[in-house]
Amino acid sequence: MLSIAAAIHRADRQGGVRSLRVAVLLALLVLSASAALPTPAAAMSTAGPEQLAYTLDARATANGQLAGSLGIAFTNTGTSALSEVWLRLWGNGPAGCRPQRVKVTMLSGGTAASPERNCTALRVQLTTPLAPGERGALQLRVQVRLPRDNDRFGFANGASYYGDGIPVVAPLRDGQPDLDSFIALGDPFLISAAAWRTTLTWPAGLAAAVTGARQAASAAPAGWQRATFDAASARDFMIAVGPWRATRITRDGTKITVLAPRSLRGAAMLRAAASAFQSFTSSYGSAEESELYVVLTPGLISQGMEYSGVVLSEPDPETVVHEVAHQWFSQLVGSDGWRTPWLDETLTTYAQLRQLGNLQQNCDLERPFADYGRARLSWTLADFDRDPEDVYGAVYDGGACAFAALDEEWGGTLFPELLRAYVAQYRHGLADTAGFIAMLRAAAPSGYDVDAFLTFARLTS
Repeated sequence: MLSIAAAIHRADRQGGVRSLRVAVLLALLVLSASAALPTPAAAMSTAGPEQLAYTLDARATANGQLAGSLGIAFTNTGTSALSEVWLRLWGNGPAGCRPQRVKVTMLSGGTAASPERNCTALRVQLTTPLAPGERGALQLRVQVRLPRDNDRFGFANGASYYGDGIPVVAPLRDGQPDLDSFIALGDPFLISAAAWRTTLTWPAGLAAAVTGARQAASAAPAGWQRATFDAASARDFMIAVGPWRATRITRDGTKITVLAPRSLRGAAMLRAAASAFQSFTSSYGSAEESELYVVLTPGLISQGMEYSGVVLSEPDPETVVHEVAHQWFSQLVGSDGWRTPWLDETLTTYAQLRQLGNLQQNCDLERPFADYGRARLSWTLADFDRDPEDVYGAVYDGGACAFAALDEEWGGTLFPELLRAYVAQYRHGLADTAGFIAMLRAAAPSGYDVDAFLTFARLTS
């Protein structure tokens, strides 16, 4: 996601360039299985309903409504019987229960209680408790009615965006389901990577972007089209349907498609997306995607928004590059967007600025947080939300510029190598600040004061 505040601040910084060469081997870091490095499980508990697989069969209309069946299979990876799971209905976040935009009817596998947390959390009592290691399943009916907003979950200009609108299982944190309340700022979601198979029926004449690789089309009623999309591992899920024109190119085995309103030419945005995707693949490893959709959405409230295999963006190359970078930092490597938003946005903005060749030029390397008052990278979304100075841009440009300073001090190659190792270490998992700092310490040149940098970057006091 590219925030409006970050976009405003982004253009204002100029900085000088220093050069310091550091010759240090990173053999330790390129070994993703090294025992010296933290494991994804160190970030948060994975015991409970894990090894998730979603099967969605739905019809999306031309006026922002979707209905269908959703199967959810999962394994009890804990050490005791599992008697309930919680579902997150994040599409209800903005409006809550009035109106309830996402509604669920249980068909089999469990009994649902009344929705909680402003209709964003639903407790499901399993029909039969699962023993450790046992696999279970739920079957439910889902109905979604989008608000008329040009947003990640909304209907505007004849296009429907169902971002985070399909119910997902709440991961466990310290043995308890994560039931954080919805907050309008940033991306307040904690979502486990999962397999997705989606069979979508949508109106003829409209284009669709869905998380996963599109399979062969299947028979559909007159006036409709139908296809199945498979994703072996995806995190944030998106269905987008609209009156778009497609332009495509293939890079490193991935088909990149730009979908744009017919009044826009998507060629320049396609070049920006393809160049960035190829560069990030080279720098940080494969994104493991056979298809990537870039949906150009003029007037999008958030300016940009990322999902596994699908990104929404204003028709602006910087925003496109930023959202493509999120395929590594938030989708491939997940984190807790509510508690540690910097892990997504700081690293994504760093990758964006480096790709565009204006990392140092956009940064005050000596005072990266000069525009952000007392804001800290260690803040949660709640901290940023209640700050009167509106300094959420600190997790974008402030943090990216702090790491630009580190990048220069380390010689310009060690920190990108660290990020490659970080992606390898936490691929499909959930990272946290402690794990990142541990890798930073392991990568630091001999004698480098990591503690001083962490203070400089406002990650510690």
